[in-house]
Amino acid sequence: MSKINISFFSKSLSRTVQAIVLLPNDDEKSKLENPYYKYKTRSLYLLHGYLGEADDWLLGTNISELSVKYNLAVILPSGENSFYVNAAAGNNKYGEFIGRELVNFISSTFNLSTQKKDTFIGGLSMGGFGALVNGLTYYNTFGKIFGLSSALICNDIKDKGPNYSDGISDYNFYHAIFGNLNHLDTSKKIQNF
Repeated sequence: MSKINISFFSKSLSRTVQAIVLLPNDDEKSKLENPYYKYKTRSLYLLHGYLGEADDWLLGTNISELSVKYNLAVILPSGENSFYVNAAAGNNKYGEFIGRELVNFISSTFNLSTQKKDTFIGGLSMGGFGALVNGLTYYNTFGKIFGLSSALICNDIKDKGPNYSDGISDYNFYHAIFGNLNHLDTSKKIQNF
């Protein structure tokens, strides 16, 4: 298996971004004996949680072993604290980045399967929220979606005012990410959710 740290310019985010890619490409014996290697390599976009970083999944999980076992490229992007949605403020279109740009860049760069049935998205906490929202929004891209302990916070922050703080973040942060909190239930960012 190879662990590759990549960086490239993202049009969606208007800056250079980094991601980690795990490629199951160096175990010839496994390839001969394993039925998953009869097919083009599938991909899993695995999203980290709030206050996390791209390599969180490498610590304390067996994602590297699963990558090799199932002939699965695992892509670990940095989501910062974006909730993986197109932010209301600035050039932070994380939904567009995750749902289209990153998938297109990775599949073409590493010659991965581009079929929907072979492209998965999942995440933990904030990453679970992002996986669910983007998996449903970009339903033509992702064939399978999962969220672990997904941070489904929309009902908790809906209609909160400028003095709001929940100990994790505050009104200004949520407003920059989601826009007008009085209209979260009709927001285009989460309309499919």
